[in-house]
Amino acid sequence: MKIIRFLLVIIICTFLFHKAAQGKNFQSSNNPESVMLKYLNLSNDCIRMYDFDCAKLYADSASIYTDKIKNYELLGFYYQILGDYNLKRDDIEAHKNYYKAIECYEKSGQDKQLIPIYCNLAFSYIQKCDVKMLKEIINKMHAINSKRKDVLDIVDTYEITAFYYNCLYAKNPQSTFLDSLIFYETKVVSMFEASPEIQHKKKDISYNYILLADNLTKKQNYNPDSVTYFLKKAKQWSNPCDTSMIVNCNWIEGNIAYNTGNFKKAETIFDQQLSLMDDWANKGNLSMYVDVCDRLSEIAEIKKDYFTALYYERKKNNSLNTIHDIEKDKAIKELEVKYETEKKEKLIQQLKEINLFREKINWLYSGFCLLGLFSFFFIIRWIKSSKKAANSQLQLIQMEKKEIELQAKLKDEQFKKIKLEKYSALLDSHFKDLKISEMDNTLINLKKEQKRLNKQIQDYSERLLEYEQSKQLRFDSTIEGSYFYNITNDIYTSIINRIKPFNKQKIYIDALNLIKDDFFLNLKQAYPGNLSAINTEYCVCFAIGMDNEDIANCFNVEQRSIHTVRYRLRNKFKIDKEFDFDIFLKQLMN
Repeated sequence: MKIIRFLLVIIICTFLFHKAAQGKNFQSSNNPESVMLKYLNLSNDCIRMYDFDCAKLYADSASIYTDKIKNYELLGFYYQILGDYNLKRDDIEAHKNYYKAIECYEKSGQDKQLIPIYCNLAFSYIQKCDVKMLKEIINKMHAINSKRKDVLDIVDTYEITAFYYNCLYAKNPQSTFLDSLIFYETKVVSMFEASPEIQHKKKDISYNYILLADNLTKKQNYNPDSVTYFLKKAKQWSNPCDTSMIVNCNWIEGNIAYNTGNFKKAETIFDQQLSLMDDWANKGNLSMYVDVCDRLSEIAEIKKDYFTALYYERKKNNSLNTIHDIEKDKAIKELEVKYETEKKEKLIQQLKEINLFREKINWLYSGFCLLGLFSFFFIIRWIKSSKKAANSQLQLIQMEKKEIELQAKLKDEQFKKIKLEKYSALLDSHFKDLKISEMDNTLINLKKEQKRLNKQIQDYSERLLEYEQSKQLRFDSTIEGSYFYNITNDIYTSIINRIKPFNKQKIYIDALNLIKDDFFLNLKQAYPGNLSAINTEYCVCFAIGMDNEDIANCFNVEQRSIHTVRYRLRNKFKIDKEFDFDIFLKQLMN
């Protein structure tokens, strides 16, 4: 009987499982567009956080639904995500997906996403100096701008046009190309200054100012005041910790001094720039490093310091050799990336086929199991019906036997009960005498223990009072905002409760008292998004110079988690890897 019930439960559970699976598949297949859009948004977020492996995983999940939908706008978004993923890995594959995305967007009649795609294509052609394809893209961008009249799109189009003339000027340095380049760069900065609504969206405008200033210095007759104005604007809109911007500003200021014959000032500026680039990992822009060495060599020759000129010529030649080696390594790495990408795609395709085959095999096994269960069920029913009479007779005999055994057990238990009652009466009288004597002894011991505990409590109270009187740590915060005050107060409480050494507590709380409202305002300006409270607390801990071990103790996490938090915050603030993130936060305190 138990076997039959067990089999029935298995059959019902199997049936319900398959029904639930079919219902789930029906729901997911009923609205594939929403599921695909969810995967694409997740993949896009991963690309913005530079987590390309996770982005590829979500994009592959979205590819399952491409054959089930006819929404060209959604398909365009899918191919745009693939293009963004392959942009720095495989230009050919990236361009292929971008042009598919353009085709889908054009079919859907939605052209608002075309300008960003054309910009990405344009920058890849700029790196190759492919002026023919660049010209075609510029024409298409102008055609879209004539319809939409979006200010940011127009600014991006002018910027790409300026790069187009820059490529022409690099191939053939004619004054007309340089004039056109300066003209379009001037339109970019003019529209930026005249349109406050796009100023928070155009994050790299400082480089437009610096390029405009650099291109003006290439003209034979230029106005130094204009160049100085654009340099000032570039510094205004740039990050003060942007080493690349500082190097470019030094280059332009040094060229101005060199062209005006002020060789001493030029040498000083170029020396500063060279020193900064030497401290910079991989010297930053090696081409500029070569140019700076060349300038310093020329100045040394003018001063007839041939030893110094030879020194800079050697540095220049070493940098040229390094550029050659880097280009060769880059070509090899690009081939390796293409090979690995193709290999992984083949592996993914094989895994999909294996998964489909296994799914079919599982369904086949499920069918055989159900058939076997039903067959076994009917066999058991037949066996049960044939032996029903014999089993009923056997059960009757067993019941009579059990009744006789129960009567014998009942008599035996009654006899044991009488004996236990007599023994219980004797024990009661014996233990009453024992309890009286034990209670007297216990009372004496309790009084002694009470005196000892009272003495310990008094000693502990005296030591606690001495400790509180000797503890001089105070948290004197001048923060006015309740939200930021609660954040610093939480950190203060964690330091007091979880960091044992007194000297460390004092150092950290003294540093915490230096945190003002300006720090949080600077932090919010450096990261315009919504920074969570826990991330703000981590930033405060990094800014006051807490050790990773102490931060882990305060937040009750593992020490390696602190490195992960610091890495993620660096990416959120878009801080260069060569710049110390803790130093960046400490500068926000000033």
